[in-house]
Amino acid sequence: MSPTGPLRVELCQTPEEIKRCFVIRKEVFVDEQGYELRDEFDKKDGMSDHFVLLDGDTPIGTIRYWAPGAKLGRLAVVKAGRGVGAGRYLVQAMEEHVVGRKGGKAGEQHKDDKEVTIHANSQAYAQKFYEKMGYTVEGEHFLEDGQPHIRLVKTVTLK
Repeated sequence: MSPTGPLRVELCQTPEEIKRCFVIRKEVFVDEQGYELRDEFDKKDGMSDHFVLLDGDTPIGTIRYWAPGAKLGRLAVVKAGRGVGAGRYLVQAMEEHVVGRKGGKAGEQHKDDKEVTIHANSQAYAQKFYEKMGYTVEGEHFLEDGQPHIRLVKTVTLK
C-alpha cells in the first residue's frame, strides 16, 4: 500500500477519538486474528494513553500505552495500512510521548522518573520487529490468550 496522504500519529483525547482505536483493534484482533472480544477490551483501557495512526484522515493503526505498568500494547494496523512502516510510526510516537512527558496518563505517571523500562508482551511472530526498534527479549515464549507471545523490554531516558 502507498499512503494516500501524510501519515501522522495522534494522542487520542476524547471518547470519540479513542473509539477509532477500538474499531481498529476489533478489526485486527477479533475479526482477523480470532481473539475473543471479552479479552480485547479490558480495564487497562481507561488507564492508558491511546494513539491512532492516520493516513490523511483515515485511521489505519493504533497502539496503547498503559502507564501504571509501563506497558506498550494493542499495536494493530489494518490490512490496507500494512507495508508502509505503520508499526514503526506508532512505536516511535508512543516512545516520544513517554520520553517527552507530553501529558496524558504517561506524563502523570512518570512525572518524577528519570527513566522508564517499557514492557511489551508481543505476539511471537513480531519479535524481530521489536528487536529492530531496540527492544530486547526477556524470558521465554509463553501462551497468552492461546497464542505464542514473548516479553520484550526497552529502557528509555526521560527529558
